[in-house]
This record gives sequence, structure tokens and C-alpha cells, in this order.
Amino acid sequence: CKFVPRALRFFYWSDLISAGVLLHSLYFVCDVPLRTWLAGGLMLGFPLTDAVHRVATRGNPRFKVVRFTINKIRGSADPENFQLDSVVLLNRCGAPIHRSLVDQRHEANYWFVEIREGPELVTGYQLITHRTEGAECDPVSWVVEGSVDGVNWQLVDQCNDEPMPRQRESASQQYEDLLHLPDAQAAFRQGFLAEAAACAASFAWLVLGTSWVSAGTEACVDSAPHLWYWSYFLVVVMWSSLGTVTIGLIVCAVAMIMVGSKSP
Repeated sequence: CKFVPRALRFFYWSDLISAGVLLHSLYFVCDVPLRTWLAGGLMLGFPLTDAVHRVATRGNPRFKVVRFTINKIRGSADPENFQLDSVVLLNRCGAPIHRSLVDQRHEANYWFVEIREGPELVTGYQLITHRTEGAECDPVSWVVEGSVDGVNWQLVDQCNDEPMPRQRESASQQYEDLLHLPDAQAAFRQGFLAEAAACAASFAWLVLGTSWVSAGTEACVDSAPHLWYWSYFLVVVMWSSLGTVTIGLIVCAVAMIMVGSKSP
């Protein structure tokens, strides 16, 4: 249980209780397939969530280490003499990853950026010129690669003769036209479709279970009371939750419209 986030503890315990009810009522007589509904609900819980997560992350290029290979500097000297203050990576939301969350190092003509919190979708980057070294040490041509394990690398970007700023400790332009982003967008679309299909299947299963619980009012309430009452409890809780969320969204939408209409 300690591995389950607190927000999901209710579903964790409800699944455990559902499994216990299924085992307890295995030999009870019930003409309505409530056991089938509970078993289907278990499969539509964490197993389906894990399957959707796998679909969304499959083919999604996320990197833990980003490597910059410097091929040319402004002074046309040895690329190993390049100097940088740092590199800023943009996360999946397009926001800069804070410097405290990455480790950076300079080795020969390489600059490595390692993300401490694990693989991240990199949507862009900026190079920061060195605070003291002259502009002749600024890199102007480089190759960017990303890796999960630091062994296998994927090409991310390639730039030649870029107009780096001559001011010290200044940021370059943001480079956001990266080669791996089309794959990331395709993975996002697949994950969205899988999530939509899962939500539709879950809602249809809830509607079907509601009809079965209603039909079992006379058929199962006496012969399999634990099975029927637990199924009834789940149906009430689910519909109440959906109604509460729907009303909350409507109230928020109306409030936003009212506040927006009053603003100058």
C-alpha cells in the first residue's frame, strides 16, 4: 500500500474489498452477473491504467542525459577549447528545467547535461555563454544527442554556424525544432486515444453495472447480500462522484464567465 499514491488509496482498498467479495460470494446464487461486473471493474482499474500508460510512453523519446558535441567554435580553434556557462533544457511543458535539478560537465569537446529526476521529454534548449571567457570560445556548430542510459544515443538536433551572442553570460535563441518531437507528438496522440477509449469503456461498464444492480434488487439481495450491497455501494459512489465533478465544472465555468464579463 505504501507504493500507491494517497489520492488513489480509495481505489486500492475498493479493489481489495471487491476481490474479497468476489471470493466470498463465489458459491452464492445470483441470477444477475454482478460477479462479472465486479471482475470487469477490477480489470478496468489499475491494469487498464497501466496499459494506457504503456501506450502513452511507448515510443515517447525521453532522455536522462543530453550530450552536446561541439564541432566548431567562433575563433576556429580546437573545439575542445570551447567554453559555456551552462545549458538550459526545456521540459515537456516548455518551461526551463531549474539548474538545481541537473548536473552539467565539460569533457573534451562534449558538454553533458544529466537530469537528476529521471528521463524527461526535452522540447528545447538554450546555450548560455561563459561569464568571463572571450567570445572566441563560444561554440557555433554542434550536434545534440539524448540518451536514457548514457550508452545508446538518439540524434536530437544539429546546428552549424549559429549566431551566438557576444555578450557574456547571455542566452542564445531557443532551439525548439528538435528531431524527436514528431515522435513525441505521435506518442501523445496514441495515449490520448487510448485514454479516451478507456474512459468510454469504463462509463459503458458503469451503466451496464447500474442496470444489473437494479435487476438484482429482488434476485440477489437475499441470496447474495454481500455481493449486491457492495455493488450497490460502488454504483452510488461512482454516480455521486461523477455528478459532483460535473456540477463543479459547471459552477467554475459560470464563475469564470461572470468574472470575465465584469473585468474591463
